[in-house]
Amino acid sequence: MNWRVVPAQHAAERSAVSAHWQMARGLWGLQTVAATAPFVGMVGTAWGIINSFKGCSGNGAYMAGCMTGSSLLLALGLAVSTVALCGYRCLTAQLADFEVEMRNAVLELPDCLAPYILRT
Repeated sequence: MNWRVVPAQHAAERSAVSAHWQMARGLWGLQTVAATAPFVGMVGTAWGIINSFKGCSGNGAYMAGCMTGSSLLLALGLAVSTVALCGYRCLTAQLADFEVEMRNAVLELPDCLAPYILRT
């Protein structure tokens, strides 16, 4: 490899790493939502069950009638978690593909620059 190509290759590597970190910057938030949404749904479900017991104590109604909708928060938490996890997996896969393409471009840089450097 020509000694004049080495600085360009190092600059391309630094640029690829910088682009990778900028693209991955917001993924932690999506991962956090995917991990915590089911637990938030379960807390909401427990809260709904507690409130339904309070509401059923004086009415004498059937328990099934009082607890309708108490599992809605759990279902909503699972739905949000599923969507966030799918989005996180999709974005991390695209980021991995981008990283491979950038690494290949950095490795091919000396071959692309060689004809221009040999002329001078």
